[in-house]
Amino acid sequence: MNGREGNVRYRNLVNSVKNEYLLPQTRKLEKCHIAARVVYTIRKYNGRFLKFDNATGYWYEIGDKAAFRKTGQALREGAPDVRNMLAGSEGEEDRSGIENGSTTATQQQKEVTPLKSEEVRDQCAV
Repeated sequence: MNGREGNVRYRNLVNSVKNEYLLPQTRKLEKCHIAARVVYTIRKYNGRFLKFDNATGYWYEIGDKAAFRKTGQALREGAPDVRNMLAGSEGEEDRSGIENGSTTATQQQKEVTPLKSEEVRDQCAV
């Protein structure tokens, strides 16, 4: 599963914005926006967030709210190591990501339209 093209693309996209997500000055709502950008980038190019149902033997779409949670968790994976790396490169702040030209983000990923706060707030509400 992890080697599938869509999963690899998802992990690359998550890794391209992880530094921005984990910066100390990034606030909660901004983190929701980052996760939402990842989800909407995947969806914009016909990607889906699927879960396997053992009872039926079918895959099903988990929806935006669960996709935001899944993406937020993926963005937090390895956080202590990333934060240590960021702390070690003080003065060289790297706010890489989809919108500002990360070397790992593709041109398609940079074309995502900005989201309205209300759209994200509705989906990120805990």
